[in-house]
Amino acid sequence: MSSSLIDVSTDVLLVVDVQNDFCPGGALAVPRGDEVIEPIHRIASAFEHIILTQDWHPPGHHSFACVHGKQPFESIEVAHGPQTLWPDHCVQGTWGAEFHPALRLSRAELILRKGFRPHIDSYS
Repeated sequence: MSSSLIDVSTDVLLVVDVQNDFCPGGALAVPRGDEVIEPIHRIASAFEHIILTQDWHPPGHHSFACVHGKQPFESIEVAHGPQTLWPDHCVQGTWGAEFHPALRLSRAELILRKGFRPHIDSYS
């Protein structure tokens, strides 16, 4: 990555939801999702500012299929429109909600947690 493309005083590396539940073995795994970690580490040194996002659902979140007696990936209508129902994932305080253990960004300045409101789904 050319340093001329980055203004270290204003540019931010935004690392989105690199959590156990979205990696292989997780409740809502993305195939090979953990393969983003090495490229993140490779470019992180080029950024002065790093922010992480973290899915952070309370137990029984409105977007969880089990709350509605439905199967994951079914859809229901809610006040704001269609809602895809997900398997329970990234529940606050669980292993699945933790950042992947290989992700090592000790310089991150902010962790932005989302999805913590029980009746609102928050997407990255």
